[in-house]
Amino acid sequence: MNNNSKNIVMCFSAHPDDEVLGCGGTIAKYSLEGHKVSILILATGLTSRKNTNDLSIKALRDESIKSSKIMGANSITFENFPDNMMDTVPLLDVVKKIESFIKKKKIEIIFTHNHDDLNIDHSVVNKAVITACRPIEKKINVYACEILSSSEWNFDSDDTFKPNTFIDIGETIKKKIKAMECYKSEIRNFPHPRSIEGIKNLSKLRGSQSNLNYAEAFRLIISIFSENKVP
Repeated sequence: MNNNSKNIVMCFSAHPDDEVLGCGGTIAKYSLEGHKVSILILATGLTSRKNTNDLSIKALRDESIKSSKIMGANSITFENFPDNMMDTVPLLDVVKKIESFIKKKKIEIIFTHNHDDLNIDHSVVNKAVITACRPIEKKINVYACEILSSSEWNFDSDDTFKPNTFIDIGETIKKKIKAMECYKSEIRNFPHPRSIEGIKNLSKLRGSQSNLNYAEAFRLIISIFSENKVP
């Protein structure tokens, strides 16, 4: 993370709460350092469940807005792609949404999903981000996140999440947890991985792998930067 110049950072998430689970501590860290951080959530996050209506979707988005404020994000935007059915949507439609954000906000650093997560929406968003970030007139860095209850649950995969980048979130782990606590409908009790204890445990594990107390781990996918901008 370059502290000498300010970066424009984007998190492209499939569902509400993915942004916190994957990079909530890093979002808070960038925000504290004065970088501009935006979040785009592409799917509703609820429509695959029973008893979903406009009110329940609004309630979940209200939780997202509250959570984003805790992390210090400058903006959060929602699209309406179908939950757990993004593979039924033309990939080009998702790519265009992402491309428009990259151009409008002049994004330099992106956090998004790992391509081999169990959740199909995560895989679609990953592919759309990589497609949108083709190295044509862009100087950009793309990192894949791990999402508890998705990345580690793809037991049949030969290509599990392998991080090569670690960010110290010792100063922001409390904000990450507080942001996750906003998601009353998504948080679970331990030993479910999407629990407060699960979040702490993963942050400690990634920290111990990188000689830190708490860390978030990422996989660098693309790194293209200009002479005066480094990630």
